[in-house]
Amino acid sequence: DGERKLVLRSLDNKVDAGCRFKKITPVIDFSYEALTNAVEKVGVIKRVLQQELLFSVPYNRFDEVDHYLKTNDVFIADTEYGVDVKIHIFLDDDDQEKTKTDLTNLLSGQIKFTKGQKRYNEIPVKDNNFHEQ
Repeated sequence: DGERKLVLRSLDNKVDAGCRFKKITPVIDFSYEALTNAVEKVGVIKRVLQQELLFSVPYNRFDEVDHYLKTNDVFIADTEYGVDVKIHIFLDDDDQEKTKTDLTNLLSGQIKFTKGQKRYNEIPVKDNNFHEQ
């Protein structure tokens, strides 16, 4: 049961879009407007190499940490519930220090970070400037 990858290119070569499908035969010819509208409705992602950071927080502080992470569009890979809540996040290299500083301040210094693996994650593209992604 193989996965197919479809790359759509508008007739005037203004925009490309990559998609993955299972058991679907792709249609290839689109006008620029039709392709752009379809991509905007489906959404666009980009693959970004990110660093995993792991940390634990007490249950009574979890909601404010979760709110911070979601408000700042931090990719939460996993949340484990045990004695404390262990959170696995992935960040771009440029965002690591700010996020660590913000979380340290939020938790009054009561946090310890552990670096995990680096991996590529699929991140939604928010603006529709397809050419510069």
